[in-house]
Amino acid sequence: MTRSRSWGLNMRRFVLLFVDLSLIAMATVAALVLRDNLVISAARLTETLPYLGATLAAATVILPSAGVNRTIWRFSSLGDYLQIVGASIAIVLCAIAIAFADHRLEGVARSLPILQGILMVIGLAGVRVAMRVRHNVRATKPAGTLPQTGNVVTAETVLVVGLNAIAELFLKSVTEFAADHIKVAGLLGRTQRHTGRLVRQYKILGTTDQLEEVLRDLEVHGVFVDRIVVACAFETLSAGAQQDLLRIERSSNIRVDFFA
Repeated sequence: MTRSRSWGLNMRRFVLLFVDLSLIAMATVAALVLRDNLVISAARLTETLPYLGATLAAATVILPSAGVNRTIWRFSSLGDYLQIVGASIAIVLCAIAIAFADHRLEGVARSLPILQGILMVIGLAGVRVAMRVRHNVRATKPAGTLPQTGNVVTAETVLVVGLNAIAELFLKSVTEFAADHIKVAGLLGRTQRHTGRLVRQYKILGTTDQLEEVLRDLEVHGVFVDRIVVACAFETLSAGAQQDLLRIERSSNIRVDFFA
């Protein structure tokens, strides 16, 4: 069982490596076509074959060494994309060194490696972004019928305080698992310059110091907050924001949850 599982894992990595090598080969050919003003020439392709071979040879070593073929594409992150940029630069430099040592880069335009590197990053990172988007679309549960008590629709309205990874994780969790019974009214940021901007399609309504003002504005528009989620550390808030949160928790029906 262990041997079979190990073989399957190695096979999966080989398939991912093959896909990446195919993307690199296509990026190299596309770079040549762009370099020649979109003119496809069999003679030019033949001249570039040694450089393409050097590129694939370098990629076969560098991609597994960098761990690029071990990542799960649908969970790719900024760190993975930066890793791809570094691996692409290393591949291009190694390909240039191999081709120069072999045939002095004959038939290889000096702008080709630059175009090749750019297209390699776009191709390798692009398929991972596409898989992540596809996974997010499939994982997002469509809003269904809200739970009801008698004739009253029950949905908790939440205001998020703070802009950080915790706030983003909370919003993502709501979208994937609780879209049918939690409604996010908006967020509060640290500075005024964030007001009006969006985080995961939710609007930043103001700053943490404008908490009570934002709550009043929401009530004017018929939105009544049931819970405030504080995604940042309490001590990082201003004294006024801290007092507002404690006062709201004591004197109203709004529940305050401190996630950080």
